[in-house]
Amino acid sequence: MIQQILREYLTLEGVTTAALIGRDGFCIALATHDGVDPDALGALAAQVMTLFARGSAALDGGRLQRLLLEFRGGAAIITPVTDEEFLVILTRTTESVGRLNYLIAVSAPRVAAAM
Repeated sequence: MIQQILREYLTLEGVTTAALIGRDGFCIALATHDGVDPDALGALAAQVMTLFARGSAALDGGRLQRLLLEFRGGAAIITPVTDEEFLVILTRTTESVGRLNYLIAVSAPRVAAAM
């Protein structure tokens, strides 16, 4: 079921990769149009989430809800789905990031329920 949900993200314009990553950096599930290295993606995403979650806590910002990283050639959106796993979406564009951000927020509970 999780794999099916991840493949649905790939139908959204600009999305190249959707992954479910554990806090330990392990890639639980991956759907991609690109040759993304799941180990590298997992390690990077886990480190970034840990860093920003600690920063949010230190600033009394509460639980981190979503992290958006924009690059020259796209974006990465990282969203916690449980206390131990998070969803990573990679895009090749930043044009529809706002819409995509909303769709991820709405669908993240579906990923959590599938686990």
